[in-house]
Amino acid sequence: MDASGTLQSARFQAWAGCFVFSVVSIGAHVSASTAVGRPEQWVTAALSLSLIFSFIGVVSHLAFRNEFYDSAWEGLLAFLLLVFWCAGLPSIMNPDNNVAVSSIFGVPDVLNANLYFFSWLCFACV
Repeated sequence: MDASGTLQSARFQAWAGCFVFSVVSIGAHVSASTAVGRPEQWVTAALSLSLIFSFIGVVSHLAFRNEFYDSAWEGLLAFLLLVFWCAGLPSIMNPDNNVAVSSIFGVPDVLNANLYFFSWLCFACV
């Protein structure tokens, strides 16, 4: 980290971005979901855990900056977020699941644009 705290603020922005994008993603998924199958449940669980872990990251950066920043806890939280997004994103993007993308006559079609784009943005923040 440099004297101006640029790296620290960039990392906080990533946590905050992941939190905001998780809120939009879970809101888009819950408001548009009509089926309650296994893929929808997994997507809801992955989005919820992303929301919870990113909220913990934001609060920890604000309240416990010295203890959380660049610690094993921050690394563990970031790793868990990465695991959940690596496991959840294929379920969200699979056209057979009809969660964010569907396939009509073999042509992919975006069903839920907010879920589609904000899921990718959240994954990019992680």
